[in-house]
Amino acid sequence: MFSRRENKFKNMLALFKSMRRWKKVKKLQQKIVPSQENTGEERNQAFEEYLDLCIGDQHVAPFMKEQNLTRKDLKGIFQTLESTSLGQWVEDHYAALTTIAYLEPLYFFVVSEKQGKSLSEITSDLMGYWKGDVPRGSLLETFDGFGSQA
Repeated sequence: MFSRRENKFKNMLALFKSMRRWKKVKKLQQKIVPSQENTGEERNQAFEEYLDLCIGDQHVAPFMKEQNLTRKDLKGIFQTLESTSLGQWVEDHYAALTTIAYLEPLYFFVVSEKQGKSLSEITSDLMGYWKGDVPRGSLLETFDGFGSQA
């Protein structure tokens, strides 16, 4: 059993790691999203680094394994989402990119698609999530037995 002090330290460390990851996600997103300053090669390199970050995430990686998702699948999900209303900056997130970087929105997209939900319905729900209209954790409440979806 951990002491309160150890738990507090672990929580602070987890928060620091989360903030550091978010800064890296944000920095890479700014390199990936087309602008006059970014060359095609620079964007491609940043996108590959971004995919590495997603695939290496402690929450995303097990889900990818469970669902047999590959790097190519993440690219495809991003391309699909970018062609929708999620291909824009929303509340400091480039929504199509951030969706593949975090478990809750990625899980929601993958499982919703497998359950036959329409792309417009999925992106509408995700847009609400990124705008803050849907509280964190609420996307997953729509699934029975979160974590056991095939």
